[in-house]
Amino acid sequence: MDFKPESDVAVKERKADDFLEVARSLALNNRVDESLYYYRESMRLFEELGFKHRLNRLIWELEKVLTGEIKNLNYLQYEAFQEYDNVRRDLILEKLHDYESGKNWVEKREELLNKTLSEAKKYADAEKYSKAKLFYGRALKFLRDLGWHKEIETIQNEIKLLSEKEYVRDERLRIEQELAEQKKKEREKYFETEKQKFEEAERQKAYIPPEPDPQEEALKKKVQIAEMNKKKAEDAEKAGNYRLALNRYEYLLNLYIELNYDPIQRERIKQKIGEMKDKIMFK
Repeated sequence: MDFKPESDVAVKERKADDFLEVARSLALNNRVDESLYYYRESMRLFEELGFKHRLNRLIWELEKVLTGEIKNLNYLQYEAFQEYDNVRRDLILEKLHDYESGKNWVEKREELLNKTLSEAKKYADAEKYSKAKLFYGRALKFLRDLGWHKEIETIQNEIKLLSEKEYVRDERLRIEQELAEQKKKEREKYFETEKQKFEEAERQKAYIPPEPDPQEEALKKKVQIAEMNKKKAEDAEKAGNYRLALNRYEYLLNLYIELNYDPIQRERIKQKIGEMKDKIMFK
């Protein structure tokens, strides 16, 4: 029977299994710190081999070790596990790093959570609600990692409350802006009106009425005299003083001729003159 040397793949897989066996033995005997080196070496070899399934199961197992959930060897070997995506895998490896650096993963998450909540409260107090909600959203991630479900509900309610406050604030600002715009327009309208009044007053002050036309003034005066004389003639006629009425009508006719009155009006005055003469003759 010919002897065939092991392939590099087989050698690496066997070494990975050996490291894993030692790691499990140490972990099950409460020697977690010592087991981490062997877990790392086993993971490194499985990753080099490209054994994704075994690597994922090993990462799952490592998480159980770090969180103290291991029960026995059968639990580690046969308990069903969920395939991890890259984000989840990185998170578990981060747990490992934190554990090895001497800082508990839970403590680190609590520290980050408290800092995040402090920032969220600072922005909420300053009414910068969008930024506050952003930090509360980050806090939710840490709370989910920690499995603090009651606190998750509290933060979700806080985010909802901030959204309501943000809406009320934005509505208040919108109304205030509309009122400010309205007052601005009213002020502009008032000042424009006052400006127009002032300019009109200045124009009135600067206005110099034109010199009256002598001919036009004389013409207006004759019209006034004609109207006044007509009334006096009519009054004299009513009083039975026909001679005085005759004189008034004759004078009125001359004025109508000078003023170039309508021929119909002149003809009426001529008729009045004839009537007055007849009344004087037969009186």
